[in-house]
Amino acid sequence: MGTILAPSWATRTHRNRLAPQGWRLYIVARIDGVLRPLAAGEYITENFGGSRRDQHDLANGQAVLSCSCVLNVLSDPANRLALESERAAAVDYYREAPNTPRVFPPRIPLDGVVYEFPFTETCLFLGATAEVYRNIFFRPLPLATVYRDGHDPSLGMVLLDITDLDNLRYGIVSSQNSSQPKDGDLEDVEANEEQRMPSAIPFKDLCQFADLEEEAQRLEGVSVINKLNIDFTWPSESPIPRLHKRLDSLCHQIIRTLIQSTLVIESFDMYIFDLPRCIPHFKRLLQECLREHPGHLNHPRSVGQLIALAFEGDTHLDLVRFKGFSLEAIEFALQTGELNNVKSISIYSGSTRDSIIEIIDAVSKAPSLRELYLQEPPMRKDDEGNFAFIKTLSMRPQFFKRIKVMITSAFSATLNCRLWSDLERYPDIEPPSDIFPVQHMFFRLRQSRFYPDHTYHGNGLLGAEAFAARLLRCLSLPDHDSFSLCVGPSSLEDLSRLEVNPVTVFCTNRVPKLWSWTVLVIEGFGVNEKGETYDLPEFKAIRYAFVRLRVDTYDECLNDDTSEFAIKPAQVDVVGIKGFLKATAPHVDPALVDRSLAEAVENVRKREGRTHAAPGLGWVSVLTHKEACAFLNGFLNDMKLGVLPRGH
Repeated sequence: MGTILAPSWATRTHRNRLAPQGWRLYIVARIDGVLRPLAAGEYITENFGGSRRDQHDLANGQAVLSCSCVLNVLSDPANRLALESERAAAVDYYREAPNTPRVFPPRIPLDGVVYEFPFTETCLFLGATAEVYRNIFFRPLPLATVYRDGHDPSLGMVLLDITDLDNLRYGIVSSQNSSQPKDGDLEDVEANEEQRMPSAIPFKDLCQFADLEEEAQRLEGVSVINKLNIDFTWPSESPIPRLHKRLDSLCHQIIRTLIQSTLVIESFDMYIFDLPRCIPHFKRLLQECLREHPGHLNHPRSVGQLIALAFEGDTHLDLVRFKGFSLEAIEFALQTGELNNVKSISIYSGSTRDSIIEIIDAVSKAPSLRELYLQEPPMRKDDEGNFAFIKTLSMRPQFFKRIKVMITSAFSATLNCRLWSDLERYPDIEPPSDIFPVQHMFFRLRQSRFYPDHTYHGNGLLGAEAFAARLLRCLSLPDHDSFSLCVGPSSLEDLSRLEVNPVTVFCTNRVPKLWSWTVLVIEGFGVNEKGETYDLPEFKAIRYAFVRLRVDTYDECLNDDTSEFAIKPAQVDVVGIKGFLKATAPHVDPALVDRSLAEAVENVRKREGRTHAAPGLGWVSVLTHKEACAFLNGFLNDMKLGVLPRGH
């Protein structure tokens, strides 16, 4: 069912009529004149005993809060490469849709869903859950669900438009009482003085929910979507197809003729393009012509020269929509002088180990390269590519030390609460701990929604400094959970950054391995003389430790008589953040570590309003060897009993 929703509150005066029953969030991009969703999710509000009006106020406040948080994530420069890659893939995804029948999934809850644009969905998920009111929960929605059901008219919409990442836009749409078009109809709704999508402050004033003045003011500096033209009809079923037209301008014809002249020669002199280079927007026009029939370009060297001309001087090489180019041509292009400043590449990838290794070997010739995004087909049937990727990690470790690499299926798999590697098929494959040192993290927090909380971080692909920076940021937040480590800074230089990594997964079937690092974070618990843990009511001090095993967990730490883990202090290294970075990232300035740690402690002190958590005890401190062993044994034995939660 096609659904175009008009904003409906400019003439409303009673908030009960304005308040939708819930909210859906969509990240959208304009493709051929229509806003199309790349990611979707919705909030579920639990009944907490308040009135329906209270629940509406809570949900409306959450809509503004989440809009601000998601925009913060989308605007971080570290996420731009992956967002641009998936946005480019979305263009072909929707243009090819008229010839692609869509198979819709069963009703929610869904299991094992393949997310079409999982990095964008992860940005939505981590932004939407960054600050969440109690009794409100967020769940991602596959696009197939959106196209199967359309948009529920009883729900409000928060739209986040990434068409132009330099000018992000948002829209808050109350659908209550808005007119609905007939099935299959598609209409544009122009904003005008009487019917305009409000920005955050008017929406806040109209709905009169709890104070979010700072968030509303922040959103006032962001552009508002002033033309609501969104279609939730799968394009193959749409009565008004919007097909891409052939590019037939005079400039396109000139460039197309020049490309044809290179088909029969192995290489050519670049000077034949000196005059065409003077054509306005030459590089964009050449890219458009190359995308038309990349499979017809046979000679790798001449194709490589054309690629070099199309991206001359650029620092980013976006090849997502160039699916027919050989890796040999791309490798040759990267060796030309025109592309000697390329720092990032996004490329269409297959899902086999060999294809990933071939890509890595081809692009490794670019000495300036620092980022690589492997974009898999949105219509892929599974996320098997992440298994091939994890195997590649162990075969090309030096490449991953120098270059940040991401792959589509890794983000999709973790959104489904799955580890990348299948224990039955690949029992010994894990990311190399010398590159990504922290493999496990255990939380024991009195106020946590997930208690106790054990997450596997090997799939997060966080280096030592990135993990330390995110842990400090996590400790500064009012609520500490593992999701807060999935988005954050990659260095201690700026703790405000929001770089996105795959979400962590609750795990009960992996234990720390020899020489791997495990992080413990404890709040509200202590250890007695016998090494037993006990509750400390109202004790809010944060105790933490980085623990490295010197022995094999199963071979030397499992008590034969009790079948319980009994790690001893002599079998582990226990350090704080400074000791961890000294062992894993000695290049990090110790003074910077001290300053960052002091800032985190000060943030906790300001939040709690007291100088010390207790007489003689600061707000953040490192566990002793004895305490760390007691808590680690407790966690491991809980895992063995299967009492830890399995999903998020």
